[in-house]
Amino acid sequence: VDANPFEPLSDAVREDLQAEVDAFYGAFLGTVAKGRGTRLTAAAARKTEARTFIGKAAVDAGIADRVGSFESVLAELSRAST
Repeated sequence: VDANPFEPLSDAVREDLQAEVDAFYGAFLGTVAKGRGTRLTAAAARKTEARTFIGKAAVDAGIADRVGSFESVLAELSRAST
């Protein structure tokens, strides 16, 4: 059984698993780019290296549009659903 905890990974299995991870990552980057439009390209998303950005840093990085409170987000979502 590939990737069992009792044996080291063979090079072939490691390559197969890495190819799957790379495919999922590529799909993720494509989805991010599609959802963020010109605000965050796939290349820019890749450059974030999955770091966490908070507040203005997230806006500056293009992964958020603006900073708001929990209450302001709820109010905006409520308006959008009517």
